[in-house]
Amino acid sequence: MKIPVFEAQSRVSTEAPGRSIQARMNAQTFVNAELQKGEVIGAFAESAQKYVETRYKVMIENRLNESLLGADEALRTRADELAKSADYTRALDGDDPIWTRDTQEVRERLLDNIGGDVYARSQFEARFGQLEAQNRLRLRNEIDSRIQAAAAAAFSQSMRQLEEDIAGTTDVTVASLAARTAAVAVARGATAGGINPTRAEAARAEAVRRGLARATTNLASQSNSPINFVDGVRKALATKDPSNLDSSGLYLYGSMQDLRPEEQAEILSGSYRTVNFMFAETQEEEMQRRIAEQTATQAGDQADAYISDLSSGNPVNPSSIEALANQFAEISSVLAPEKAMQVSEKIQSMQYISGIANTLNAVADPAYVRNMSNTLQSNGIKGEGADGVDTFLERATRDFVSNYATRMEETIAKDPISWARNTGAVNVGTVDVSAGAISAEFSQEQPGATGLSQRVLDAERVAARYNQPVRKVFGEKDATQIVSQIDPENFEVALGQVETIVSNLGKYSDIGIQELEEAGLAPELVQAMYTPSPTVQRELVQISGIETADLRAGIGVSTMPNDIEAELNTQLADYFAAFEAGGGSQAIKMANTEREVAQRLAFFRARTSSDSAANIAKGVISDIFPPVENWVRQPNQLFIVPRGANSNDVQIVAETMMSEAMLREANIAPLDNPLFPEYVDLELNIASLSSMGVWLNNSTGDGLILHYDFDGQYLPAIKADGQPYQLLFRDASARAEEDQKTPREKAIAP
Repeated sequence: MKIPVFEAQSRVSTEAPGRSIQARMNAQTFVNAELQKGEVIGAFAESAQKYVETRYKVMIENRLNESLLGADEALRTRADELAKSADYTRALDGDDPIWTRDTQEVRERLLDNIGGDVYARSQFEARFGQLEAQNRLRLRNEIDSRIQAAAAAAFSQSMRQLEEDIAGTTDVTVASLAARTAAVAVARGATAGGINPTRAEAARAEAVRRGLARATTNLASQSNSPINFVDGVRKALATKDPSNLDSSGLYLYGSMQDLRPEEQAEILSGSYRTVNFMFAETQEEEMQRRIAEQTATQAGDQADAYISDLSSGNPVNPSSIEALANQFAEISSVLAPEKAMQVSEKIQSMQYISGIANTLNAVADPAYVRNMSNTLQSNGIKGEGADGVDTFLERATRDFVSNYATRMEETIAKDPISWARNTGAVNVGTVDVSAGAISAEFSQEQPGATGLSQRVLDAERVAARYNQPVRKVFGEKDATQIVSQIDPENFEVALGQVETIVSNLGKYSDIGIQELEEAGLAPELVQAMYTPSPTVQRELVQISGIETADLRAGIGVSTMPNDIEAELNTQLADYFAAFEAGGGSQAIKMANTEREVAQRLAFFRARTSSDSAANIAKGVISDIFPPVENWVRQPNQLFIVPRGANSNDVQIVAETMMSEAMLREANIAPLDNPLFPEYVDLELNIASLSSMGVWLNNSTGDGLILHYDFDGQYLPAIKADGQPYQLLFRDASARAEEDQKTPREKAIAP
């Protein structure tokens, strides 16, 4: 189409505005119309394009939504499956987590469904990541819950197992291992964070308590005496002495050591109530059991007493031992096993030891007995138990023989005649100093009726059996019996008894009189036995039955008693100074007794004498005290020699025994005194004793002991065996005679 051309003419107008404009025809109208046609066509095309684009976007969005919905469903489903799976521990953890592998497969599969649209893929990736994170977190929570539940279940099971292990054993080792295993489980669970440490430890402690409570009830139920079983464990825990428990009781005792006392009490109280309800005895059964237990205890104690008697050399009648064994056999079935075993071991040991004692009594050799004791100590009894001493019988026999050896050695050293008589090693006769026996012996109706002369022979036989000098004539038991037969108030009979005893003792009179004095014989009667004068002897026996107050009251001059006391103290000053110098408290006691006897005799004489107090005192001293020549006061000798002993012989022997050669031969031990540390040197001790030693009376008055003299402070010289360096008066004359022999005489002596 040809577009027309128009030409416009114009000129500058001077006309006013508002006037109409005249123009020729304008083509713009046609142009606009055509343009409008084009716009319609373009709008249509654009509209069509937009529709296509919209439809594509909707399709992509649908695919994206479908994929996301699928992803959400797949992730949820897989998370639920893995949370319930038996392999849940590998779902999120480990080198190749299942969740990571499976979600990757889902992602790739759904991305393929979306296609290659970059926008859709990027949107899917973003949304899928969010869904995966949400489901992974949910899965993590589920898995953590399962892990915690499994840990709690495992812990609960371990606690149940701990309780079962403690309740089902009597082996402390097994229970201890179970406790350690549970402690490890607690520690591991706490470290992993699966359990609360505080609650877990409380649960473990509770499992231990429950296990011990069950064990106590179970073990008590298996005991023959359930109530006593629980009570025995309680007593052992309270006293910390499990020696009376059996193996089951020892298990509970050991296992409860880690519990507080109140926890122990709670367990035992609960078990006690249970077993008391289940096994309560009838009154009759309880009474029978208690009687049986009391009888068994008495039987065990009696067995111990018999063994003690046997170890002291006192035989026990075999019938008594048999009767005790039979008595126990009758009640043993009623006793709890542990009680029955305890007493049975004592009874069996008593029977075995009785036979051993008979053998030892017959042998009567201290060296043999001591060797047997040493052998038992090392090897035990052949054929009994394992090597060494490991059974009750071996321990009891070992202790018995050891005690027997010790008592045998001690008794033979002090009172051999009592040991020999008790054990039957020597047939020792009886002594009877009753009025009837003395009369029968004196009248020759029954020679030897008192048994005194035979006793002297028996004492010599006993001394020979044990290879020692005569140390005892009567023995403690007979000496006590003799003293009990002498009644000072029956003057004539007492006098006859004193005379008979002294005449029969002969050369052993000092030994026998000292035995009677130790047994409690009245001091006046002791002095009467030492006195050679029949008149003085009669006076002493007579005053032994009179009280001192009565003797004083019979004196006519009121001042005489005090005057006599003063005179005696003055005239005996040197005597008592010498006598008390080395004897200590015992010597002082003896001196006071002698002083009192002298006063009583002086009071007795003053009642019928008109002599002065001085003369009466002098007469008494002359009659009952050693002569003045026996009051030795020399540089190295300060002592009293008793009447009957040769003072000259004593002094000679004492001087000889101070030679350095004899001191070395006696094996003098160095002085052990911190005040004189230099005396640790033996040669200094010997030199000091030889040159400056002093002989003093011993505490019993029957001999002397050599002392160190440190400016009037006297310390006894002790030998290496712990005994004092001593000279007995009864040995002095024999030793003096031996010392005075020539070398030739000593050589040919038998």
